[in-house]
Amino acid sequence: MTVAKPEDLRNTENQLAAFANRAGYLIAQTSNRIDQLMAKGQSYTSAFQAVQWTAIRAGRAHCMYTILISFNSFVASAKQSYPELVPQLTKLRDLFALYYTERDLGEFLEASQYSPVQAGWIHEQVEAIMREIRPNAVALVDAFNHSDRDLNSALGRYDGNVYEALFEWTKRDPMNKTDVVACYEDTIKPIVTKQYKSKM
Repeated sequence: MTVAKPEDLRNTENQLAAFANRAGYLIAQTSNRIDQLMAKGQSYTSAFQAVQWTAIRAGRAHCMYTILISFNSFVASAKQSYPELVPQLTKLRDLFALYYTERDLGEFLEASQYSPVQAGWIHEQVEAIMREIRPNAVALVDAFNHSDRDLNSALGRYDGNVYEALFEWTKRDPMNKTDVVACYEDTIKPIVTKQYKSKM
């Protein structure tokens, strides 16, 4: 893996290597810790229970690696069938890889996959890719054919009536059925009234 400049973070081989090495590091850490605990006399079951959180992190890291492999394979296969989509799919793949690298950056640093300087580049690249994707964001979301109900977001509405939808949702919210929320009378008013009376 060679990351000499920020753009190298968009290299697929670098991304796959970082995800693979992070997963391998966490799996080795889990295995070593179990061995250490068993050497101190614990049973395998007891030792495994003691390192469950590390094992979960290792399992999650392995899953993310396999998802990235699949994503990369899909982008590669699209070059034959849908070459016009490859630039956008590549950006989405890069965003996926770098977003999850940024989210779990501590694990990548722990596994010595990136330096602190490179970590800064990761943040910059995530921001840059989001800027590049933004003009096509609505079309990309629509391409997945999620319904408004599935998205549960006024911002992603098919009809584009964002503000009307927000207003309707606000009117239907149970908290807005009365001028004062129910908990005010039961909880807040007695406290406020008591404080007011105590000052007199």
